Amino acid sequence: MANVVDIFKSRQRKSDVTEDKDGETLSITPAGRSDLVHVRKCTSCTITVEGVAAKCLIENCSGVTIKFKERLISGTLELYNSVNVAVHVSPNHMLPSVVIDKCSNVDMHFHQANLLDKIYTVGSKDVVIHLDPPYPKEQPLQFPKDLEDSDQCITSYYRGKLITEKMLRAGGGYPTTAREEAEAEQKAKLLEQHVEKMLRGMLSKGGSQPRPVDKPTDKPTAEKEGDKVEEEASTQGH
Repeated sequence: MANVVDIFKSRQRKSDVTEDKDGETLSITPAGRSDLVHVRKCTSCTITVEGVAAKCLIENCSGVTIKFKERLISGTLELYNSVNVAVHVSPNHMLPSVVIDKCSNVDMHFHQANLLDKIYTVGSKDVVIHLDPPYPKEQPLQFPKDLEDSDQCITSYYRGKLITEKMLRAGGGYPTTAREEAEAEQKAKLLEQHVEKMLRGMLSKGGSQPRPVDKPTDKPTAEKEGDKVEEEASTQGH
């Protein structure tokens, strides 16, 4: 099974790389809005990203806290092979896609629940979502019990509840879940029934009976009219 990070593998970008730092408090200001903020091989550091960036990758880190003051344009944050990582998303900025691959003890801090769309995980454990009041303060991801190490999962809010489900591949490789597929099929069925009902209503307007068909005659109408004219002319001649 393909690595979940491959789903979001983007074109080559200019990177602002912070690496091999130990016990430091750092501030990063991306040079451009299209830059990738790449934090790797850092230990026991607190890092603040001051400006707008395209996306962020945290790789091979331990005990790192990263805080975003602005948004990620692509809306994607990736964590790979890291432990004891805390991420603070900037208030009022949505982070639609979080990818957590081979990580443990990850704390994701959001201002409110609607700023999170999907979390994609594989080979990870002890992932907790933190929200500001009035939302529940801590919500750990509850992975399916029959999960294999290579299984990929999608976490999202469904009807106000945080749920984690196994990932499936829909047509074209689009990541989804069994629940989402079933709901999509149900919506398609309901739409089909609605269209069918609407068409029946349109056909029934103005009477449900089909328009009567004229009874066939021995001669076409134009030919009969011609015969009538000739007959009148003959009569007048006499």
